[in-house]
Amino acid sequence: MLIVYERDTEKIVGSCVSVFDGSDWREATVEELFRHRDTSNLAGLIVEADPRYNMYGPDAFHFVHDEHGTVIGIEHNPPVRLSCDLPDTDGDGRPELLADGQSVATITATLAEPKAGVEVSFAVNRGLLSHRTVTTDENGVATVRLRSIAETVLVRVEADADGHRATELRLELVPPAF
Repeated sequence: MLIVYERDTEKIVGSCVSVFDGSDWREATVEELFRHRDTSNLAGLIVEADPRYNMYGPDAFHFVHDEHGTVIGIEHNPPVRLSCDLPDTDGDGRPELLADGQSVATITATLAEPKAGVEVSFAVNRGLLSHRTVTTDENGVATVRLRSIAETVLVRVEADADGHRATELRLELVPPAF
């Protein structure tokens, strides 16, 4: 598979597994993929085809460099690990939060390698977050609080950070006891 990127920014601008040339399959070239573009700032890297590339897209990967800074490979970004302080009382893999509009869960995002000062962005489909963006501490951890709403629904909390794949944590908002 050919990964095409800009030399100065290392931004991935395209990829191609192979092309059919008459009667044979072969690797594509940067020039033939970008015929109508100045290719002087583009470079290509041949890597083993990986279906995750098409599933996750170029933002889920980063380049690997040798000791001289030359691009020598590509790796899948590690995920942001999400957890919360709630129990999963029914064993379905989803922690429960009372759907009373007052209950609060602490959501923790942890980076694969501890690093301070990384901005983690949080998003939620239901409920209220204490912050949309939090900077990691020296342990690579960022924490927000999620306040429930008075609706029994599935809540999805997503976290994303530069150099990491976005991940999702699912919670259930359950009715309070009568």
